[in-house]
Amino acid sequence: MSRNVSIIGGGVIGLVTGLSLARSTADSGTDYQVEIIEKEERVGNQSTAVAGYGIRTVYRHPVNLYLAQKGLQFWSTLSETSETGFRRNGYLFLTNDDEMSSTLQRERTRQISNGFPAEIRTPVDPGEFSTEEINRYRTGLFSPVSAVSDSARTIESIRHLCEQSGVRIRTGEEVTDIEDEGTQCRLETTESTEWADTVVNAAGVWADEIAQLTGETLPVEASARKLAVLERTVDPEMPLVVDVDTGFYMLPGHDNTLYAGGDFRHERADESYSRLLKQYGSEAYDGISDAPLDELRAGYYAMTPSRVPIIERTGNIVHVCGFSGHGFMQAPGAASVVKRMILPDETNVLREELLSSDRTLSVTDIQF
Repeated sequence: MSRNVSIIGGGVIGLVTGLSLARSTADSGTDYQVEIIEKEERVGNQSTAVAGYGIRTVYRHPVNLYLAQKGLQFWSTLSETSETGFRRNGYLFLTNDDEMSSTLQRERTRQISNGFPAEIRTPVDPGEFSTEEINRYRTGLFSPVSAVSDSARTIESIRHLCEQSGVRIRTGEEVTDIEDEGTQCRLETTESTEWADTVVNAAGVWADEIAQLTGETLPVEASARKLAVLERTVDPEMPLVVDVDTGFYMLPGHDNTLYAGGDFRHERADESYSRLLKQYGSEAYDGISDAPLDELRAGYYAMTPSRVPIIERTGNIVHVCGFSGHGFMQAPGAASVVKRMILPDETNVLREELLSSDRTLSVTDIQF
């Protein structure tokens, strides 16, 4: 018996899902053919390119907390055999705002209740966590088990593991039509017409466009993001630092250069973004003010209104999208959910109503 699974999208979600399916079905007795179709010329070219490479545990919603836990387990295990740059440097959230201080206090309690260690400092001296001279703040929440990684190395490792596991990756090919005909789906691409038993929509910011090919709509919108690489060497043990008042964040890259970014809600040219980055960044770290800009990466996050991803199955199509920039952290957990939706006799831990596109969620998750 043979079954074909076509995954649309070669970002971290599509790649990890392909790897998970291939590994899970290797000894199933059914010949599963898993393919990833990516319209760009290379994989990991969109959200992953501008992700902060952080793997955090500070979330409000149980779906995100579950996916974060699975992500930490997976990336930590992968780092034992692959050079991904995975380091448990931790996350340090900083604020000078009264209301946000109370929020961080509550988040510490939530972290501990979910099995994740967390520490509060009031006031906080970031020098406790790094040799870098990061400015003092009124309140700091430190999450020591959170990690940083390198997206380029990680994507390359996952791509290689996919190919080793028999996953075929097709780049430079766009899906132009999908028709679920009951027993199978017909796919039209710029290169061919083919059939699949299951189609996985992991198209990121284009997930709604793919859904519309099947007559569905998804509440997923694109949000432009940038990530700066600066000519400044920093402490390799520095945690990922977030100034939650301004949205600025920074972390050490795999070569210990300074990576920084933030959503400053601007609509200007790249030069203006660089100026805003220095302006807000210098409030946290004096060393950023005179650090030359080496590279400015641009891409998009696929956002949902709740900041909680959509993972649902309709007929022979599974949508896994809307990770709001957290796909790097949540891909392993999401892949596990998708796998259980596709394979027979599997059940999911997460309730389907929490994952559906038409849900009503009372909690909007934290977007750092």
